[in-house]
Amino acid sequence: MPDLTCWALTEGFAGMESQCVGLAEALSLRCALKRVRRPRMPLKYLPPRLWPSPLSRAVEEEVLAPPWPDVLISSGRGSVAAALAVRRASAGKTFSVHIQTPYVHSSRFDLVVIPQHDSLRGDNVLVTRTALHGVTKERLAEATRHFNARLSHLPRPLIAVLVGGSNKHQNCSPEIIHRMSDQLIAAAQECGGALAVTTSRRTGEENERILRERLEAVPCFFGMGGMKIPILVFSRLPMPSW
Repeated sequence: MPDLTCWALTEGFAGMESQCVGLAEALSLRCALKRVRRPRMPLKYLPPRLWPSPLSRAVEEEVLAPPWPDVLISSGRGSVAAALAVRRASAGKTFSVHIQTPYVHSSRFDLVVIPQHDSLRGDNVLVTRTALHGVTKERLAEATRHFNARLSHLPRPLIAVLVGGSNKHQNCSPEIIHRMSDQLIAAAQECGGALAVTTSRRTGEENERILRERLEAVPCFFGMGGMKIPILVFSRLPMPSW
């Protein structure tokens, strides 16, 4: 398996790439990351087979050209047309795996990996309990050693918080961040613990600034800009009325 070549083909979203890379690592494959441009109108509403020149949709720094990989792992609707084009161009020699619903018949791929909350089923559909990832016992142990000095002085329980941000459907405004800060401060004060907060690329500089300033009211470790922290403790907070 280590001698096989592998591509991870996505639209560049971290959540998609992590699943592809996690599967590749579980198979002892070293994969090259390949990214395609997100489909726009009207392509996003057309079946992938109708997309013109799918291999040309690679972003500028990537190339979708021979030699074709032995294994191709794709994820996300925008990668489907290019993934199928690679499979055709390789005359079926590239073993193609798609993670998440492909929006085409599953038989177009050699294997489709679907989380159990999705409804797609079939002879070549592998259903997983959760999203795929690259977390292992060894990596958790390494993260523990790395972050122990930064987190050991904080009172327990430690509430781990992952902060997202705006997307095309919802706006994470400063007002929302202020309400979130109120809830996090209240949670830390109620349990006598501390916060370990990390933001994402969607959070934005202004929202990060508000969070950092507001959360100075309680013991807090703050990792800005999507810094990864081990999620060791989960706390159930009341759902905000956003």
